[in-house]
Amino acid sequence: MMITTFLMGVCMWAVHPLARFIPETEYETAVNMLRFLQIMAIPAGALQMLFVRHTSASVEAHEDGALAAAFRTVLKYGTLGWILFLIAVAFAQESVCAQWGIHNPAALWVTCAAGLTYFWWAIMTGVVHGRQNFFWYGWASLINGLGRVGAAIVAVVLLGWMAAGIMTAAWIGLLCSTAAVAWQSGDLWKVEATKPRWHLLATDLVPVIVVGMITQALLTADFLFIKNRFPDGSTAAYAAASTLTLALVAFTGPIAQVMFPKIVRAARLSEKSNALTLTLIATAAVAGSGALALSVLAPIAIRFGFSPKFIAIAPLLPWYAWSMVPMTLSNVLLGHLLAIGRYRAIGWLALIAGGYLVTLWKTVPFPAVDAD
Repeated sequence: MMITTFLMGVCMWAVHPLARFIPETEYETAVNMLRFLQIMAIPAGALQMLFVRHTSASVEAHEDGALAAAFRTVLKYGTLGWILFLIAVAFAQESVCAQWGIHNPAALWVTCAAGLTYFWWAIMTGVVHGRQNFFWYGWASLINGLGRVGAAIVAVVLLGWMAAGIMTAAWIGLLCSTAAVAWQSGDLWKVEATKPRWHLLATDLVPVIVVGMITQALLTADFLFIKNRFPDGSTAAYAAASTLTLALVAFTGPIAQVMFPKIVRAARLSEKSNALTLTLIATAAVAGSGALALSVLAPIAIRFGFSPKFIAIAPLLPWYAWSMVPMTLSNVLLGHLLAIGRYRAIGWLALIAGGYLVTLWKTVPFPAVDAD
């Protein structure tokens, strides 16, 4: 999982140097749409964790029927819900494009299509992950990255599609990855469905959604706010710094992902597990090493990874990178709490996220700094 995530991260990073082939305003739009996709993915991500948990906890043969029924029902009604969302976007298209500085509405529509695909991917991946089928879980992630970077090169360099091309590439990567996990979870369409355990699913769903919203707010809200506070073209350098540092969270994610189903299964079988301790140690070591590397190599990472014009943002990288280290550890602890069904800390986390959002909203904007 660590190897495939690293390779996927390289592929995801390889899309961003394409910023030199498009105007800075288009690169800002692409980053903004990628963040918007992450926000749209919050419900899907929550359902993914839900299916990981309930797939891992299904240790009896008769429980597969309930899992299959929930799998089919959520996919069906979730898709209908997304269609209603797309209709709402159609009515709000003009105001959304004006608010976020989107010059080509195709970028917005491709992002919404990618959001629907991510919903399908998340449900199916939840089953693959819950079965601890890490071989295909890793391959699905790698296929996503390879599909995205390959399609981005064609769309941006050869076809000149700019921000819409980058988002089309993200959609293509998700479609290819979804095909892989659909193959691995397809047996649930054949299992005889029984009555879903809706009361158990509903009990876990709200806490998982809240945790997803908190995590995404802490990770992505900053760019959505500064996009509205600074003129077009002045936040592209910040987007580059943000992309590099968020890679720390993405790279340490597999450690917690491997831990999660093991803790669920151990709790279901009343077994002892040292997975949490090992995961915290490994996450701290990996995240700390990554933050140190970004602190030392900040100018090189910015100059060769994105655009030489973004070099002025290099002094921000150490601050941004080290602030991500406690975030990676908190994700491990949150994953452990969700795995064992303890949700009392979520209220306090919601207050922290709310305070962060209010601070972003109320802060007086600093004068824009020329990215050159």
